[in-house]
Amino acid sequence: MTASIDGFCSGCSKPATTVVGQAYFHDELRWYESMHCKACDARTEADGIGFPPAEIRSLLLQQEGGFLLSLPDVQSAAKVTKLLRVLLQLEIQAAFGLIRSTDAVVYCGTRVECEWLKGKLNALGEAPVITSKILV
Repeated sequence: MTASIDGFCSGCSKPATTVVGQAYFHDELRWYESMHCKACDARTEADGIGFPPAEIRSLLLQQEGGFLLSLPDVQSAAKVTKLLRVLLQLEIQAAFGLIRSTDAVVYCGTRVECEWLKGKLNALGEAPVITSKILV
């Protein structure tokens, strides 16, 4: 998943486009940011593991919309609660509350984040479902 941002080169101040993206690769959630100025050939790159910085995540959500990940039939509440606590950095009550919600939605985020979390839940023997896009 990628999004583009029109801006200006910090080197020559000419118009330049920055591309930001997110991927689920080798069992990890990853993000990146890349700018190349065609006028002066300046380049910048940044990337990381985990959730992207807020401004990058916001752009990705604006571009593609949000997705819902539901867990309609929880097999092991203890394992799922522990996983959600660690991956989403939640308090135990918040993580447990997610799996007990009446609509079964445990996460709302980018498509890639939902795929990543789905893969982690599948590894526990759970059967999460990613539902259609929502507007953010």
